[in-house]
Order: sequence, then structure tokens, then C-alpha cells
Amino acid sequence: MIPDHSGEDIQNRSTVSEEAENVSYVTSKRSGYVSRAHRNPLAIGGFRVPLGPPWVPWTELYPKIAHPQVRIVDVGSGYGGLLFYLATRVPTNHCLLGMEIRTAVWRLAQEKLLQQRALSRAYERVAFLHTNAQRYLWNYIDRASLDVLIFAYPDPHFKRKKHRQRIVSRMLLPLYGYLLRRGGRLYASTDVEALYEWMYDRLEECPLFECKCRLVERHGKSRFNPRMTEGPSIGQEADPLSLQFFANDLYAAAVRDWTDEGQRVSRMQGDKFLLVYEKR
Repeated sequence: MIPDHSGEDIQNRSTVSEEAENVSYVTSKRSGYVSRAHRNPLAIGGFRVPLGPPWVPWTELYPKIAHPQVRIVDVGSGYGGLLFYLATRVPTNHCLLGMEIRTAVWRLAQEKLLQQRALSRAYERVAFLHTNAQRYLWNYIDRASLDVLIFAYPDPHFKRKKHRQRIVSRMLLPLYGYLLRRGGRLYASTDVEALYEWMYDRLEECPLFECKCRLVERHGKSRFNPRMTEGPSIGQEADPLSLQFFANDLYAAAVRDWTDEGQRVSRMQGDKFLLVYEKR
């Protein structure tokens, strides 16, 4: 079991939080689950955190994998749609790990995972953690061990005073570089143009990363982006190398289109923005 190092008063707050999360409601779309739309990633407490990667109970997360090696991490994995899609498409020696901060969302992803594992052994390589990745990602993942790090449709934190909570920032990017192997890739997608420009600027400033793909798909119907077009404009703002990368890469289209949020944006015909950067 993961030891609790959060302190006595944080334990008390955690107990209150867990009791509140155990209350079951009925909703129109996901019966029995009510999740917070947002949760402060800078808050401390409410999670059981290992001292470091050697203390993570990987055999509990991947019970039928002899020596699990986590190569792909989806931060803010939501209901798990992206990892379920990738599970049957990535190399068989790669394990996929989703990290989700919202309790009710993580619980539903866990239930879906048990159902998927009953259908195919491929899903034995998928696991979900309930944790605050912005604070504790480095307690779980070893240095230079990741091939892929994914930030698909993260919380945009629109207010200026909340920009420091954004998952892609000057402070965090060197730490992501610490976890990625050389040649490992960071994928980020969003339907918010302002956040796309923010992430692009921060990644361009970081000398650890090199841009491999910058792709924009416009439909002109996003509620976040006031710029309107007469019809779909796919890839017109991308260079030929980005288009070629997108066509040949296993993860790029999945990160943009196959998350639960990405499919919602597709149904709404909203704008989509994709960034892929490789660790130098």
C-alpha cells in the first residue's frame, strides 16, 4: 500500500472530502456520478502519495503484468477514452497510466477499466491513479523513463490570476523534460485558442524541447474562439512537415480526436489545436 505522508490535519481534511465524495447523486448523463468541474491543482492534501517511484505498488495497478514499465502517461485522463483507444495500438511492452484529480471521474474510469479488462487482455496494460499530477507526478515516474506525456484538453484557467495553475508552464516544463527520455514526446491539445498560444509560447521558450507538429483545425463554431470562418479550415495554418508528422504519428490524431473531450468538440464542430514537442 502507498504510505500516507500528508500530515495529520491533511488526513482529517481528506476524510471529510472522501465522505463528501461518497454521496451519490443522479445526473442526466452519468447516473450516480457528480464530479467537480474544476479542482485547484495547487492545493496540498487529500491524496496518499508514495515517497518515490520505487514505493509505487505497480503490481496492484497492473496485477497481470510481470514487470510493468510505464511508458505513456495521460495527465488529466478524465473518463479514460484516450487510453482505452491506445491500449490496442501501442507496443505490447508499454504500460499506459492515466492520472486524474477528480474523485468521481476517476471512480468511473476505474469501473470502465474493469469492464474492458474482461473483454481483452490488452487493457491489463492500462491503469488509472487518483492523484494531483501537477504536484506528485514525480513521486510516481522515474527520470527519463517516459516515451509519451499527454495533456489533452487541460483546464484553461481563463482568469489571469489562475494562469499559474495551468499544467504547461515555465516552472513545470523542465520537470516534464526530466521525466521524458531523449526523443520522448509531449503532446498537448485544446479547443481554446488563447491556451494554445500560451502553451506554444512556453514550449518555444524551453530549450529542452523541439517542435515537431503545430496543427490547427478550424470550424468556426467554438464558443471560446470568436474568429469565424465560412467553413472548415483544416491544416491551413500548419507547415508541410507538421502535416506529414500528423499523418504518420501514432499518437497525434488520438490526442486531438479520441479523448472524451475531443469527441465532444468534434460533435460541436469546434476548433482544435494540437502541439507536439520532442525532448532534445
